[in-house]
Amino acid sequence: MATLAPSPAGRSWQSTPATSAPKQVDGFYTQWMVRLLFLDVALYAIRDTLTGSIRYYMDMFGLSTLWFVPDGLAFVVFAYFCYAAIFQNRSILAGMLVVNFFAAAVIGAIYMNQSSLAFVTGIKAVIPLFVGMAFLDRSITEKRYCRIILFTMMAMSSIGLILAPHSNYPWVGANISNFGFEKTVGKLWWAGGVVRYGGFAGDSTMAAFMVIFPYFLLYKHLPRWANVLLWPVLFYALDISTSKTASGVLAAFVAYYVAIHILVPARRQLGLQQGVAVSSYLLVLFPILMIFTLGGANLDANYPDLFSLQDRIDNSWQKPFEYLSQTYPAGLLTGCGLGCFSYPMTYTEMAGYAVPVDNFYITTYLFLGIPFGILVIAQAFAVRNLRDPSKLALVAMLNIYTITVACYGPSFATIIAGYVFSGLFGKAAFGPSYSRKHRSAVTPVAPAPSAAAEPALRSGISA
Repeated sequence: MATLAPSPAGRSWQSTPATSAPKQVDGFYTQWMVRLLFLDVALYAIRDTLTGSIRYYMDMFGLSTLWFVPDGLAFVVFAYFCYAAIFQNRSILAGMLVVNFFAAAVIGAIYMNQSSLAFVTGIKAVIPLFVGMAFLDRSITEKRYCRIILFTMMAMSSIGLILAPHSNYPWVGANISNFGFEKTVGKLWWAGGVVRYGGFAGDSTMAAFMVIFPYFLLYKHLPRWANVLLWPVLFYALDISTSKTASGVLAAFVAYYVAIHILVPARRQLGLQQGVAVSSYLLVLFPILMIFTLGGANLDANYPDLFSLQDRIDNSWQKPFEYLSQTYPAGLLTGCGLGCFSYPMTYTEMAGYAVPVDNFYITTYLFLGIPFGILVIAQAFAVRNLRDPSKLALVAMLNIYTITVACYGPSFATIIAGYVFSGLFGKAAFGPSYSRKHRSAVTPVAPAPSAAAEPALRSGISA
């Protein structure tokens, strides 16, 4: 009886005939790990969209431990990332990152004299990064059910925000208990005398993130008229959240969409998207530029709306490095470990040094040090070879968004940050020449019969 060849995703790394037992075992393992990967992303998306409501009702029915199911799955996905990126794809960068991750866990434990809770919290904060990276050459939206869940979460986050001013959500201000620690699941925040509504998430920043980033992942699966009709709804929901960063990023995306997908001929779109994505990495240097040009400038004295920017320039982006130079100078190069100068640090004896860094690249550099800087440089070069329009748009939008947001805390935000880097550990990371060289080292496998071939991904949420 004829044996069906494995899927394209499974055969690219094979070096022995398709009928060998080890290859069948590997293919079975990879297939199930990929399924687990997509499931974990879906669970994180649901959890972050409905954080306030889920935690409130889980606590009410004594099911609070279910909250940590996606985190448990994330450690399994981490093992898959190590297997797929290091052993299958032979990625030196992936090996460096994993070693760096374990070293940073140890450095953080020593530097912050961590309790077991702080140690686990620091690891749990960073592990979703590997969930995003584990996609390698795959797309989050390639599975139909994942597209449906992401679209549903985008809609629910928008609806939760739109209804918030007219509803008294029971989770707002409610306290729950986990492992003996009290936590408020839905704080009511104010900014400039205006309420910052958190919708079903209970947190305005998280709710706003779950409005725009699922949309950025899905926009290419939607017809043009649907994109245009969605924009006013999304802007209205973001206005209620009062998230200026999210509103600004959505405005940037609308300009990006109109310029590239409407005004530019189809044959030129990919090159322009790649150029925008590569150029967006210049924004990584934005905090450094602001510190040198506007440090201590007191912009808020004449422009009150710029208070938060001036505070970041003078405090959030500088203080951690000042504290490190005083307490652990080597940390300026090695980083100070997982969770330092982030919320896990508040559980340690060094809580007094904790600073809201509010920038993904600075925060992650503080965690991991110079190896992360190498990763960012490699990523900026590798982006030139991306051909996925949604991912190219996501790269540019995330680099704008992360100027003032750390992306740690809401796990789905951490996943998206990792997903942007995922292609760096894939076989096509450095272009066609790398892919051809890699393929030449493996034995070709006969193609599967056409009847068994996986259907091509069609446009549309339900395709």
